[in-house]
Amino acid sequence: MLQKSKAVATSRTFDGKYTLTGLMRCPQCGAAMVASRTVNKLKDGTTVVRRYYSCANFKSKGSSVCRANSVRADYAESFVYQRIKEVINNEQTLKDIISTMNQQRKGNTAPLQEELKHIEQKVDSIEGKREKYFILFEEELVDRETLANRLDELKAERERLLARKSEIEWELGNDNSRLVDYEYVRAILGQLDQILGKAPTEQIKSLLHLVIKQISVKNRKIETIELNFDENTQKHFLGSAPSDEESEGAFAVSKQKPTLYKFSLII
Repeated sequence: MLQKSKAVATSRTFDGKYTLTGLMRCPQCGAAMVASRTVNKLKDGTTVVRRYYSCANFKSKGSSVCRANSVRADYAESFVYQRIKEVINNEQTLKDIISTMNQQRKGNTAPLQEELKHIEQKVDSIEGKREKYFILFEEELVDRETLANRLDELKAERERLLARKSEIEWELGNDNSRLVDYEYVRAILGQLDQILGKAPTEQIKSLLHLVIKQISVKNRKIETIELNFDENTQKHFLGSAPSDEESEGAFAVSKQKPTLYKFSLII
């Protein structure tokens, strides 16, 4: 994980609609953190309302299950908005995050590629062995029964190898092994950043829930934000639309859409 610079307060004003409800995770039990607030009256009679995100298990089942582990809502919402803005505006930061992730993916696929190569060599050798036994049979060095038994053994081994080959090829073609494209991520986050700067709170809430998979918390502070990229996020942010009003955030960034695939990115 890259060292993140401390996110500063953003000028964006949140109006108490709890845009991160359900996204933050309790550091103690892992439950979603939900809306909570306190109402205090100061000595001068002024009423102060403070918003928090608190553990859902604590709120519904009490202290026997978990603690509140509350996080100030104003801080959390500003931090998330500012962190997304920071990542998209700092080209090197985003490139470093994606590079680290791609290095991990390469490390995961290397053993599979080596195994695939070994399987292909063994399949080729089986074909050679089959031909060898046919020659031995023609030269009457092995009888028909021996030939049939050996061919059955080679066939079973070949089928086992091909089955494993199919498994590996599926794993290598799976989204978890594909390298993440910087421009693809930047395009989606760029559109999100534009919308967050002008959208009403309810739309901000739906967009954040579309893009953010979960937010981890430690010591009442946000530790990491896990972004979710899938078919829905791509269609919403990279889909063609006749106008901003009709698309509600879907922008056409190119005439040729990238291939749909799914992955998560931690910022």
